[in-house]
Amino acid sequence: IVVTRARDQSGELVRQLHELGADIFEFPTIEVEPAKIDESFGDIGAYHWVILTSVNGVEMLFERLEELRLDARDLAGVKLCVIGSATADALRKRFLKVDLMPEKYVAEELMAALLAREGSLEGKRFLLPRADIARSFLPEELRKRGAEVKELVAYRTVAPSSSDERADALIAYRPDVVTFTSSSTASNFYEMIGAERVEKVKHMAAFASIGPIAAKTANELGMIVTIQPETHDIPHFVDAIVAAIGRHA
Repeated sequence: IVVTRARDQSGELVRQLHELGADIFEFPTIEVEPAKIDESFGDIGAYHWVILTSVNGVEMLFERLEELRLDARDLAGVKLCVIGSATADALRKRFLKVDLMPEKYVAEELMAALLAREGSLEGKRFLLPRADIARSFLPEELRKRGAEVKELVAYRTVAPSSSDERADALIAYRPDVVTFTSSSTASNFYEMIGAERVEKVKHMAAFASIGPIAAKTANELGMIVTIQPETHDIPHFVDAIVAAIGRHA
């Protein structure tokens, strides 16, 4: 099984697959770098909601708060909305309660959950720490409904340097499954190994995506996803891979 997640974030996926006896080829297709934050987001306590869509967003926000000599106490009275159980866990480790988490871990479901919770978003103030290449859906929809949104580019995702030797080693490995955990992992995988090698991989392996956004990107690149869990987190992703391999064994 090929794991394309950033090396410093692939541990849980790799661990769970290893425990089930899988052989893993780590082929990181993204690196996460903190973004230089020059602009102020003002008084953190003045926001009605902080929306966190990834563990990276949580970590970068708290690094920024620490720089400003602030901490979790300064979030008193601010509601916290997250996408994903891992993001929720990152907040709980900081002894913070998650106020809202949609059942499905996509921005559209988060928007629906916010509307169900608040009714009207008119005049509500949102802080949205995000990646530099994050989808624009959420801030655009919030603004359409009269919310004030402060987007904070907290981190950048970049493609690591690669080599023909590493890409050729992946082909020689003859994978059974290639996994994608974000749109970036799918698009960067395609770019890093090239269209010719992708064609070879397509004849060997199934493509697995943790969620619909990454699957859409992979499908558009011709890497048709056939494995995808209903719940978009690592444990369910592993279960989906196991079930699919069992079907084809």
